[in-house]
Amino acid sequence: FAVVTAPPGLYNGTIYVADPASDGATAGIGVNVYLRRGEFPPLVEGEQVRVRGRFDSFRGEMELVLDSVEQIWPMTKGAPLQPLPVTVAEIGETLEGRLVTFRGAVAGWQGDSILLVDPAQPDIPAVRVTVRSSLTWKRPYVQKGQWWQVTGIVSQFALEHPWNGGYRVLVRYKSDLERQ
Repeated sequence: FAVVTAPPGLYNGTIYVADPASDGATAGIGVNVYLRRGEFPPLVEGEQVRVRGRFDSFRGEMELVLDSVEQIWPMTKGAPLQPLPVTVAEIGETLEGRLVTFRGAVAGWQGDSILLVDPAQPDIPAVRVTVRSSLTWKRPYVQKGQWWQVTGIVSQFALEHPWNGGYRVLVRYKSDLERQ
């Protein structure tokens, strides 16, 4: 089974699920679940599901593709998984699909995204924190140097073949972005 970390309705035809980590409370390895046709059942964050599909990749991100809603079975509702505390430097391939939380300072912004850095590690590139257009709210106004606590899903959206890079953190709710 897997636990829903980003329920239907946030990112168009996609949800995210994760295995519980060894402590049973923190989000472990996660994956993007893409439903090709139909709509997901009314799932909530923390709900356990069984999923059967095929693995594929879209712009570098691993996804579990379902051809129909009959390939996902809701099981039991439970407590939402807790995000894994990480640093700006750790955001990348090893955390793809995982629910994480971290702090960063605003280095800039671009469209629907805030670029956060760790000033103590100036050689580490900024992490893109994205408020997807499918959400019912917009990216908050930010100023350079402000500190923010972020909770979200590590995602990959590379711009060109061979589909490397393009890591970002997708926030889910307004409460996933907290000014410090």
